Amino acid sequence: MECVAGTSLEPSANALPKGSSSRRNALSAAMTQFEEQMTAASVVTSATRPINLYYALAQVGLAVSAVHTPGTDSSSSHGLTIANPEAEFPDLTAIRAG
Repeated sequence: MECVAGTSLEPSANALPKGSSSRRNALSAAMTQFEEQMTAASVVTSATRPINLYYALAQVGLAVSAVHTPGTDSSSSHGLTIANPEAEFPDLTAIRAG
C-alpha cells in the first residue's frame, strides 16, 4: 500500500498485533480506509476535502489503537476516546470508544 505522499503504509511484521486476528483485521481495515480517504481527499474540492481528511485521521487513530491496545474488538466500538483526560497533552492516551 502506498500513501498519497509516496511513503509505504505497509506495517512491519513487528507492528502487527500478535495473537489477535480481530486486531490484525482492524489494523488492516483502518489502514486501507486511511489510504482510500487520502486518495479521495486528493481529488475533491476544498469544500469536501476536510471531511475526507478527518476520517483519514480517525482511521489512523483506530490503527494505532489496534496495535497498542490489547483486548479491543473493532466490532464492539466506534471511534476513539481519551482514557486519561486529566493528563497533559503529551501524556494523553486514546483508546477505542466502547
